Amino acid sequence: MSTNTGPRKGRIAKELIRRNVVQATLIYIILGGLVAKLTKTAVIMLDLPEIINNIVGSTLFILFPISIALAWIFENSPEGLIKAGSEAAEQNPYSALQKKPLTSNKVILIMLVVTIIVYLVFP
Repeated sequence: MSTNTGPRKGRIAKELIRRNVVQATLIYIILGGLVAKLTKTAVIMLDLPEIINNIVGSTLFILFPISIALAWIFENSPEGLIKAGSEAAEQNPYSALQKKPLTSNKVILIMLVVTIIVYLVFP
């Protein structure tokens, strides 16, 4: 007995893209790298204990799946945050970029450039 998961995987991928989960993941990874680098630099410059780097890294690691779950579950609307996929979400007048405002390609590109600059300035 074989199971065909091809169409199901396609539906999940389309839903991930529709809900901007992929963009939210990219933003989290970029900002996480930026925060980790700035923390490492601050620890060195301010002569802080090295454990701060471990705490920040662990916190980013733990919060990653939570942030992705929140990106999957909620979207912005005129009434505030609503569940994506609900009846209220179907009637949401906001555009895709307004529903998740920090997930546009332009924002991702700007954050990536800033992160690269920080990594080049503080090697």
